[in-house]
Amino acid sequence: MFDGLHVGHMCVIRAAVEGAKKSHGISGILTFSPHPRKVLMPEAPTLLLFPRSVLFRKMRDSGIQVILEKKFTKNFAQRSPEYFLHALKRFFPTLEAIYVGESFHFGHERSGNLSQMIALAESLNIAVFGLFSNFYKKDRISSTRIRENLQKGNLTDVNAMLGYTYFHEIDSTISYAWPYEASLPNGTYTVTLTAQDAIPIPTTARVLNGTVTLAVQPPPNYRTLAWDSQ
Repeated sequence: MFDGLHVGHMCVIRAAVEGAKKSHGISGILTFSPHPRKVLMPEAPTLLLFPRSVLFRKMRDSGIQVILEKKFTKNFAQRSPEYFLHALKRFFPTLEAIYVGESFHFGHERSGNLSQMIALAESLNIAVFGLFSNFYKKDRISSTRIRENLQKGNLTDVNAMLGYTYFHEIDSTISYAWPYEASLPNGTYTVTLTAQDAIPIPTTARVLNGTVTLAVQPPPNYRTLAWDSQ
């Protein structure tokens, strides 16, 4: 499950894209919806860093040609690592290579690991490439770490682990339904506002700098923006 496309994810994606180019193949991403934890632990679901629309666009921008979104169910969660690999091969008969992070786990209760994937894939004539983890401040970069820092407002660390500046996409209204599950705490932040063609802004400039104050207002999950230009 990709969440946020951080530095570690991008290393895996770039390797897959380059590998596909060298073999004159097609690069693709397999992801799941909803997040597995929302199905298996609905009382404590994972709060996603970005909405699906933003995530998919960033995937396409990275050079990925095909995005396969598999519905995650309790039944699918019971499948063994062996089933997972054989199902991939049946669905993609010409599959030549799989790229994952070295800490990747799959199958029932995450029982499959990289070593097992390599062994299982060999019998199916699939090459498996495990990419080393990326570290920040001596700890492995993960969506969990990014989420924890985001919810504390530690944007410097969030941006370093994402590999790009954290952002939100909003329409031209002031109060709106907040589309991001994991979010910053209420407060005042220095931001850059970039207008897209479909979103008019009252200025001839395309980029505005300033501060934004975020505050939760009823109904639930609505935010109010107070914009101060600089």
